[in-house]
Amino acid sequence: MRVYGADKVKSEEVLQCHEAGITTFVPKPLTSGKNADGYFGKQDFIYIAKDDEYLCPAQQRLNWRFTNIEHGMTLHCYSSSPVLPAPSENSAHQASRLAG
Repeated sequence: MRVYGADKVKSEEVLQCHEAGITTFVPKPLTSGKNADGYFGKQDFIYIAKDDEYLCPAQQRLNWRFTNIEHGMTLHCYSSSPVLPAPSENSAHQASRLAG
């Protein structure tokens, strides 16, 4: 048995192991174009089972919102609840002016 790290995989060695009857374990490559565009991948999020939430790289918690089935696959949707700023006196004054 041979285990490779994500940055240590050499196809020649994997082929040699295969030909010698040695089982190799190679991590799944991260090939998403979204990662290259600056988006986070699934591996960047931490699942918190006791709360059924994810912690994103920005240290925000993502709460479960709904479950949907698309093309036979069950998809769970999680999103953050951003904290909105408290209304200022000025905005309350403007709202009362618009209402009256």
